[in-house]
Amino acid sequence: METFGNPHPRVRQEVLASLRKFHNPEIRDIMLNALTDADAQVRTIALRHLANSRDTSVVPTLRGHMDAKEFRDAPIEEKKRYFTALAMIGGASLV
Repeated sequence: METFGNPHPRVRQEVLASLRKFHNPEIRDIMLNALTDADAQVRTIALRHLANSRDTSVVPTLRGHMDAKEFRDAPIEEKKRYFTALAMIGGASLV
C-alpha cells in the first residue's frame, strides 16, 4: 500500500484508523506490516486492531516481535500493548 511510504506519521495513522472496521486477510497483513513502523502511534493502532479482530493466526507474528532484541528496548507501554493483544486474542490458551 503506497500510503505507508508516506513520510508523515499522521497520514499512516489515519489510514490504519480508517481500516479498523474491516477484518480480512489483506487488512490483517497491513496491520502486521504496520507493527514495524517508526511511529509508536501507528504501531499502537495496528496492535489494537489485531487484538480486536481476535485472529489467532497473528499470534506467531506477535510472539516473533516480542522475541526480537528491539522489543526488550521498547517502552513499557508498548510491551503492555503486546501482552494485552495476546491476552485478547488467545486468552487462557496462551497462558
